[in-house]
Amino acid sequence: MEKIDFKINLLLLSFADNPDNEQIISCIKDASNWVDSFYMYWNWCPNPFVDVTFLYDNVPIQNLMIVSRDYLNREWHKAQKGK
Repeated sequence: MEKIDFKINLLLLSFADNPDNEQIISCIKDASNWVDSFYMYWNWCPNPFVDVTFLYDNVPIQNLMIVSRDYLNREWHKAQKGK
C-alpha cells in the first residue's frame, strides 16, 4: 500500500493545479480512494452476525484511463502546434 500511495502522490505532483488538469486530478484521486478501499477488504475478519458484501467496481480505473487518453491526446495536439 505504501508503494501505491507513493506512486499516486508522484502522479498528483506531475500535474499543475489548474482548470485544465482538474479532471485528471479528480480521476487520480477517485482511483486512489478505490485502491485504498481494498485495505478494508484485506483486513476483514468475517463475522457470522454481520453480512457484508464487497463489490469489485472498476469504474474509477476505467474513468482514469479514458481521461488520461484524452489528456495525452490534447497535449499531443498542443505539442504539434508548438505550444
